[in-house]
Amino acid sequence: MGNYGIKISAPGYDITNTNIQYQVFNSTANSLKIFKAGSVTFTVLAVGAGGSNTSNVEIYHNLSYQPYFLSWYKLYSTGGVETNKIYFQDSYDDPALFNLYIYGHTRVDTNMLQLSVTATSNGVSTTGDFQVIGYYVIFIDKALI
Repeated sequence: MGNYGIKISAPGYDITNTNIQYQVFNSTANSLKIFKAGSVTFTVLAVGAGGSNTSNVEIYHNLSYQPYFLSWYKLYSTGGVETNKIYFQDSYDDPALFNLYIYGHTRVDTNMLQLSVTATSNGVSTTGDFQVIGYYVIFIDKALI
């Protein structure tokens, strides 16, 4: 085979004679590829004082292995008030907006990715449901299929 494909070198390196560790991209090297990406909107129901609710959505990939993934969340109130913040796998507390501790979490198995958000009251009942937009990217590893 000839020397063909796409190569991009790191700044300051000549692509014609640069080792692969100094290349930003090399199409001949095995690398993760995006299999599926998108967003889903789901609702977390209002939470009573001292209570909690969890809502989740499942995205099926059917790859027969647990793929690498990225996921993040954006929160909205029922009235459409945007929080202007993006959340990864962590907890969040904004009593002024929701009176809740909010936990985003993602689980993956051999055929699906599950995006979940749990809202736990900080002692005050919430006035309504809120919407969550879950974003995800599932990567395929060609070496595993």
